[in-house]
Amino acid sequence: MARLNFVKWFDKYKPLPNPIDKDGTYCAVDSINYSFETFGKEVEFVSKYDDKNIWTLIEEDGKMFIQNGAWWVNRVAYFVCKEPCLEEKGSLSIKY
Repeated sequence: MARLNFVKWFDKYKPLPNPIDKDGTYCAVDSINYSFETFGKEVEFVSKYDDKNIWTLIEEDGKMFIQNGAWWVNRVAYFVCKEPCLEEKGSLSIKY
């Protein structure tokens, strides 16, 4: 699994601001929320996008990372990106 730097990931894949919850809980950059919850209206919004545009914030063994694709196990939040990830699902991660 390849690892990316958060800033390079952010610049390359261009996460979309969350239009439902502008305050958010997991990832704000310059006071803009880029994370989406895993339930309710926010997950409904996320599910409208192709899996290649979705990244998942995951907590595993006390460590947090963002991995390409939509995942269910150990998920904390989602990101929807403007640019798709053309790599195999689960092949890229970002230390969080």
